[in-house]
Amino acid sequence: TQSTWAAAAPQQRARRLHLEYFVQDAQRFTWLELLPPFADGVRRDARVVSELPLSSLVVFKLQVLLCSRLPHNATHTATLLGIAELLASGVEAFVGQTSLVLAELALLDRLEPALELLLPTPALALAFAKEHCTDPQRWRVVLEHVLSVGTADCMTAYFAVMRYLADVTPPAVFASLLPPRGSLAVYLPLLEQSMRAH
Repeated sequence: TQSTWAAAAPQQRARRLHLEYFVQDAQRFTWLELLPPFADGVRRDARVVSELPLSSLVVFKLQVLLCSRLPHNATHTATLLGIAELLASGVEAFVGQTSLVLAELALLDRLEPALELLLPTPALALAFAKEHCTDPQRWRVVLEHVLSVGTADCMTAYFAVMRYLADVTPPAVFASLLPPRGSLAVYLPLLEQSMRAH
């Protein structure tokens, strides 16, 4: 009947918008697949996530909004950050909370606070840095911050980053990222790795 169709129409429109935006255009940082509620490294689109519990779907959609590469005007950005901060600061922790905090920090381009959260998980720290460090100066911030903490986890993260940079950075640039008082025995193999890669 017409009344049944009219009642279903908003749901159909919502479903269509979901498919058009969150399935076709959803862009999320790859490192989000290493964090709950996903945390298994499997790349997802919204069609797959829509089969998961509502809480995971809500986190996914907020991630999409925070990771959007579309230009954000001031109002849009403030709204997204307000939502993320409201959820992230809740009294009760929820699955996916850390992912929203990190996505918010990435949107704000706040590298060092993000590293504070990431360093206990070296693989995640490296994945985050790969996506958000686009020049030697930003990589230097990562390296100096990791070295300044100096824990075993941080040193593991540090050398994972150095091995990655040796493969992707020209030798002259890589040499500029070495610590001024570093041990030759430790860093020479990495410099040789950079030279072989280029």
